[in-house]
Amino acid sequence: MSTRFRAVAVWVAGGALSVVTATAIVAVFGWLVYGSIHAVPALAAGRTVISDPSAVWAGDLHVGERKPVSFSLINLDSRPLAIIGMGANCTCVQVDQIPLEIPPRSTRSVRVWVSPLSSQAEMPFLQKINLYTSTEDCSISIIVRGKVLR
Repeated sequence: MSTRFRAVAVWVAGGALSVVTATAIVAVFGWLVYGSIHAVPALAAGRTVISDPSAVWAGDLHVGERKPVSFSLINLDSRPLAIIGMGANCTCVQVDQIPLEIPPRSTRSVRVWVSPLSSQAEMPFLQKINLYTSTEDCSISIIVRGKVLR
């Protein structure tokens, strides 16, 4: 191995280590301040609310069964945030805590009830829920997945 190649390899490895270290520091900062490692990238993108996780696995579901799944909403803003409505492409999902107010820089747990329909039997369950806020141009999408059994 040439000296030049070795020097380039050390330089590349050092740069990669710096990127990994910086990413870890940002993630830890987001977790310590906001309770989520996803907070800092969301703030950098201009978002004021995030869901954690953004996709929830409901597991095995039975037709007619009503099963709860939970996720957290994190208000990254310095103002209160109100969840004022929801939309979904199926009546098989419901959020029972709307309206919901989230204080500034706080987290609230939200429960979604999943009730697969007979037309969804023996199929993967995939539903997108949109939560609408009192803030203009701000909504949150959550994906609920599962497997529907008979």
